[in-house]
Amino acid sequence: MELKTIIYTTSKNLWIKRDFEAIYDTLKKASGVTVHDFDVVYFDMNHDLVSVKESDGGTRIDWDWMSWHCPAKGHNAVCLHISTEDREKLGLRHPDPKQKLGGSYNRNTGDDTLDFVVIADRGGRSYDDMSSFERIFIHELSHGFSHWRGVVDYTHLWDYTFKNIKDLYLTHDFSFWNSLKAKIEYLKSTLAAGKLHAPLDPQFMKNVTQKFGVPNPRYPTTKHHVGIDIAVPSGEACYALADGEVVHVVRDHPILGNATYFEFFWKGQRYTVRYLHQSRPGTLGSKKRGEYLGSTGNTGDSTGPHLHLDMCKSFFNLNGINETNFRIKFIDPLLFF
Repeated sequence: MELKTIIYTTSKNLWIKRDFEAIYDTLKKASGVTVHDFDVVYFDMNHDLVSVKESDGGTRIDWDWMSWHCPAKGHNAVCLHISTEDREKLGLRHPDPKQKLGGSYNRNTGDDTLDFVVIADRGGRSYDDMSSFERIFIHELSHGFSHWRGVVDYTHLWDYTFKNIKDLYLTHDFSFWNSLKAKIEYLKSTLAAGKLHAPLDPQFMKNVTQKFGVPNPRYPTTKHHVGIDIAVPSGEACYALADGEVVHVVRDHPILGNATYFEFFWKGQRYTVRYLHQSRPGTLGSKKRGEYLGSTGNTGDSTGPHLHLDMCKSFFNLNGINETNFRIKFIDPLLFF
């Protein structure tokens, strides 16, 4: 797990940077964690920070407010640091009236960002020669680590009872978590590799008005529809199904209209795909998967705006194709999306 942290602080002299080396040493004890540099940003309290009362009797930061005013900016951990004076101004309270609130962690976050607050003054010290900022920072971060990993949270036990929160990080092990994430990414890429890129934006792919292989006397050679027709407004982008090459472009044909012929290899087989009735055809040359191949239209022998897409094995050639063998040469494109 890569930890990328941004800290918003009300301290103009940014004294908290002195504790980073000690925090680094603590976080290194967690297995499977790579710690990136901390980014520190001055936070102006004139933002009218909002607090909310919770069911346990405490008063906390409004996390929605914090996510708006303290954005992650590409980080996966966001810390807001304020002073004890700021805490009193905001009326932040621990559920136990006998205790002072030193920090809080957002357990209700619905995204991949770990949000927490640290309340510490310059010069404050804790046990084991830690500064107050260092201890509270790694305390709240430990809550987040337990939350992310889905394990029992022993932060309070190690901090308040054992008074050894640094060694708590020996128990935070992201090796299994990282392995699961890697497997998920592998499965995603495998599933993506099993299908071609759609020729149109997903919202149009359900608008198939004429399927592959249905009888159609307008095709004198095959007497069946050898592709699919997708109803789509003129001017929508067409996309390359895979890495390949535009080998031929047709303009103003009385039947095909404007058309793009695209060749590519897929799992050891060469295919040629035709995009017909376009308002603008693609351009000749090599294309990457998902790259623009012209725009949809209503040109040629077309009764309304749509894309005709057909797909044949090897090079496009109608010689010898008839109504009984067209399925040997042509393939239903929908099988690939």
